[in-house]
Amino acid sequence: MLSQFNELKEILSQEKFIYEGAPEPTTETTTEKTTDRKRKRGERGLNQFPKVTFRVIDVSATGQPLAPLEALPKWRNALRFLVTDHLDITVREWAKVDQYEITRMCEKQLTRFVLPQGSKNLVKEYTLKQWAIMFRNYKSELNSNWQRKGLAPTKRYKISAG
Repeated sequence: MLSQFNELKEILSQEKFIYEGAPEPTTETTTEKTTDRKRKRGERGLNQFPKVTFRVIDVSATGQPLAPLEALPKWRNALRFLVTDHLDITVREWAKVDQYEITRMCEKQLTRFVLPQGSKNLVKEYTLKQWAIMFRNYKSELNSNWQRKGLAPTKRYKISAG
């Protein structure tokens, strides 16, 4: 017991020696501004499909990916990208979208996101609901921001003029 106490005492004295050479923390604050790059004002960029693969660790009971936090914005951006890139805007309602296109979109989404085992169907149901909402919002955005103002959305989106 005494030998263990001496060993612990020796370890603590070594740690104290290690930290003695460290500089003392300062309490002064600097008033200089750091020059951070500011974001440009204006419209945000288009959603992009991720170039790397993400592993989703946790999924909620509704099918929504929960973890890791770095993957969640990428998931949403990929969903929006697939809606704007793959779906035909002449289709009026989500229920009339070609099932083949939906299947292709699901397969493409799963090329960049690895899901937990056994959660694929649950996540697919959630994804289909999100796509329906995004499709409706996309069509509304095209109508309100472009058609009513007499502008051509072909400059911003991958839409063929005609």
